[in-house]
Amino acid sequence: MRMELRSCKTLARLCSLLMDVVYDEDKAFHCCSLDCNGWLVVDYNAERLLHITTDGKMKQAIKYKAIP
Repeated sequence: MRMELRSCKTLARLCSLLMDVVYDEDKAFHCCSLDCNGWLVVDYNAERLLHITTDGKMKQAIKYKAIP
């Protein structure tokens, strides 16, 4: 799966990140912005949270056992 961040005014691509997240049509894809100017992505299949920086880099992957 690929995540792209685009300008809201021009739709120009600001960054792109290829993630090793498997798409599952039975589960919703969740992504939200963080106050610290990054993104949080939920990878349900691998049971992990991904912290993405604003410049499109994976900062951290955190495993979890219970559904967040």
